[in-house]
Amino acid sequence: MSFQQKIRIQAASGNQNINVGPNTDYLLIVASIRSTIAALRDDVVWGMNGDVGANYSWDQLFQSNGAVGASNSSAATNAPQIANCPGNTADAGQFGWAFMFFTDLQSTTGLHRGVGWSSHVATFKANSVVVVRDGYWNMLAPVRSIAIGLAGGLIQTGSLFKIFTL
Repeated sequence: MSFQQKIRIQAASGNQNINVGPNTDYLLIVASIRSTIAALRDDVVWGMNGDVGANYSWDQLFQSNGAVGASNSSAATNAPQIANCPGNTADAGQFGWAFMFFTDLQSTTGLHRGVGWSSHVATFKANSVVVVRDGYWNMLAPVRSIAIGLAGGLIQTGSLFKIFTL
């Protein structure tokens, strides 16, 4: 594993675009993240190569405080979910963490996968959640960029992304 980059959010922002070099097959993003959405939590979404078409699918494999069911997945979507984070109505200073792992980025014959594992506590001693999600991009082009964003709000000031190649 090789450390590549650290991004600290200085002002609320939309997607964080991460460039992927032509020799990078695996990418790990470790994030401490919080949303500006007026809710307890928000979903972290991703995209590859600027593709905003319905070329992604994802499944929620585990959630600590709720049942996993058909409503926790999506086929042919343009906003695949990979993690979860606290929203702006969560306790002040609460940032969630997420591991987001992307595989086979240079493949031209298979699907590019994204797997996420996240955890956070929205309010002191309550509303904690652990989420595991898996998804893929249904295109065969090599990946040159990955965008990480939020489904409902902006990425809040103070959020941090660390990028590693494997």
